[in-house]
Amino acid sequence: MLSPNKDYEVTWYTSWSPCPECAGQVAEFLARHRNVRLTVFTARLYYFWNLGFQQGLRRLSQEGASVLIMGCEDFEYCWEIFVYNDGQPFKPWERLQDNALSLDRTLQEILQ
Repeated sequence: MLSPNKDYEVTWYTSWSPCPECAGQVAEFLARHRNVRLTVFTARLYYFWNLGFQQGLRRLSQEGASVLIMGCEDFEYCWEIFVYNDGQPFKPWERLQDNALSLDRTLQEILQ
């Protein structure tokens, strides 16, 4: 149970943006818990052309979540913090930043 007298910050890293059902459940949680701030970093947009998926992302945003596309720095952070990388440095793949910028433009259009 979350204390109503405390503020919470949650950062969620995900490979794919949430489906409409998951986005709806998280949005309902945020609506009930105004003391929770959520930031969602996603590597890819799942079925971004589908209106239901777009509505799910908009609903998250409307309930106060920050929905962001992962860039090179975010991938590197996840590599360092969450991946058993055996001490190997993060190696960004070709066109990583170009792809992130393109996905970010798409996300911004969805969230308008």
